[in-house]
Amino acid sequence: MSTWEETSRVDRGDVPKGYVVTYHEIRGYDSPDRWYSAATVRHRKIGEFGTYGQAVEACKKDVKSK
Repeated sequence: MSTWEETSRVDRGDVPKGYVVTYHEIRGYDSPDRWYSAATVRHRKIGEFGTYGQAVEACKKDVKSK
């Protein structure tokens, strides 16, 4: 059985401008891995997180650190 990764951008209206939150899911077996990643629109990776909220908070924290 093969596995594959599905990704999609997620924005519930609270992702800061200039940032992207992406949902990742490894599919193809009984217990898929799921996580969110946060990055700038220019592809500077901020990190990977277990929830959407954690990814958005990391984006907001990154905005404040500039």
